[in-house]
Amino acid sequence: MEQDKILYITPAKDAISKEIDPIADIDGLIMDIISVAQVITSCKGYMRFLAKESENSIVTERIFWKKDDFFLDRDNPEVTLILNTLLAFSEKYGIPEWELDRDVKAILPLEYSILTQHAPSDEESPNTFLKTFLSTKISMQDTIIIPVGSFTLFFLDLLNIFTINRTSKLKRVEHCRLYFRNEPGKFPELAACAVGLKPSIILAFITFSTGDQKHVRMCKNCGKYFITPDQRTEYCSPKCRTSYNTAQTRKRQKRNGIEL
Repeated sequence: MEQDKILYITPAKDAISKEIDPIADIDGLIMDIISVAQVITSCKGYMRFLAKESENSIVTERIFWKKDDFFLDRDNPEVTLILNTLLAFSEKYGIPEWELDRDVKAILPLEYSILTQHAPSDEESPNTFLKTFLSTKISMQDTIIIPVGSFTLFFLDLLNIFTINRTSKLKRVEHCRLYFRNEPGKFPELAACAVGLKPSIILAFITFSTGDQKHVRMCKNCGKYFITPDQRTEYCSPKCRTSYNTAQTRKRQKRNGIEL
């Protein structure tokens, strides 16, 4: 949905509300989020746009009101790719709540942070676009809607949390309830239910990283993300370990003047 030169994602009129259990398949949920984030970071034009508008490697959703929304250019193949990816995720899990009292933000990946400016210059009065941004949030606070740009920052922020394993930053889960699951013939179990997409994801990740003691790592050889119970693991498979070690051996032999 396009409104006032900003593109949003919102449920269709005939959409049916469904409850997602974030604990049912934690590994699948985590990898789905990382896959979306990887699609976004693979779009170099979009990442350069974010880097240019960021301040000290931090980008906030306000920038989409400051200049023309990147996602209104429907002829841009990156826009099509990102939109299709976000819609596929929304179909499966829903969309996060666009909260009035928060400014969605994310830290850029290291490879793009070198492109950032120390402090972006404003061609117009900063109050102009901030007033528009805040009034838009206020007018839409009772609707299920999120700007496409804000949705992308949602994934970039989660990618940072997942891959750097910043559980120390996750000291609480908002909108979360604890209860006993009491099934016939079984001992009662303590269970948790989070209301909303982001609280559910954070609850799942805390369970994933502390209870299950799993980690998300990037393969040293192929660059793909994978899940492992050992934080020291560097390769997604024995094949990648062998491939990396073979490549390193060849490099050393070449440096030593040994012909293969």
